[in-house]
Amino acid sequence: MMRALALRFWGVVLALLLGSSAFAQTTLYTTLPANPSGGPCFGNGNLAAVEIATPAGSTYQIGSAQVAMHHAGDGTASFTVTVYSDNAGTPGTAVATIGTAAGHGVGTQDVYSLTPATPISLSPSTNYWIVASSTSTDSCAFGWTYPASAPSGVFSYVAEAQYFSGSWQNRTGQHFALELLGPGAAAAAVAVPTLSEWALLLLAALLGMMAIRQTWRRSR
Repeated sequence: MMRALALRFWGVVLALLLGSSAFAQTTLYTTLPANPSGGPCFGNGNLAAVEIATPAGSTYQIGSAQVAMHHAGDGTASFTVTVYSDNAGTPGTAVATIGTAAGHGVGTQDVYSLTPATPISLSPSTNYWIVASSTSTDSCAFGWTYPASAPSGVFSYVAEAQYFSGSWQNRTGQHFALELLGPGAAAAAVAVPTLSEWALLLLAALLGMMAIRQTWRRSR
C-alpha cells in the first residue's frame, strides 16, 4: 500500500511539472512596447519587413506573435505576417504564415495577436525575415508602427526594410513593433520551471509526503 501511494504521489508531481512547463513561453524577439505612431506603409504589393537571426544550437519555434499596426487606409483591409527565408539581404522564399488579421478601423493604431496553425520551426544560425503584407489595392492600407523599444530576446536583430515603389528600401534602426513567442528550444523536452514553480512543487511534495506518512501510520 505504501508503495502504491508513493507511486500515485510522484505521478501527480510529474503531472504538475509537465503541466506548468506546457504553458511556459519564451520571448524569442520583442520590441514592445511601442509608441502609437504611423510606420512604413504596405499594401498593393508594398511590404514591410524585419530581419532576425537565430542563435546556434537547437531549433526554435514561433508559437505566437504580436504586432502593432496603424490601419492607415481601406477600411475593409486585412494584413498577413509571414516568415521568409533570407536572400542576400532581402526576403527570399515564404517559409510559413504566422497569421492574418482584419484591420480595426481606419485611423486606429492597435496591437494585434497572431497564432500560426502549427508552431513554425526555425533552423539555428539562420537569418529570417518577418514580412507584413496586405492584398488591399491601397498602397498604404497599413503602416507598421514604429519606433518601438530596443530589440531584445533570444533572436538577434539584423535589419529592417520596406518594399515600396518597386524596390527594397533600407529602414534599419526604425524598430517596427513586433513580438515573437515560443516554447524555446524544440530539443528541450520539458521547460525548466521558474523559481515560483519550484516552490509550488516543493510545497506539493512536502504535503504529499505528510499525507503518505499519516496514511501509513493509520494503517499499522
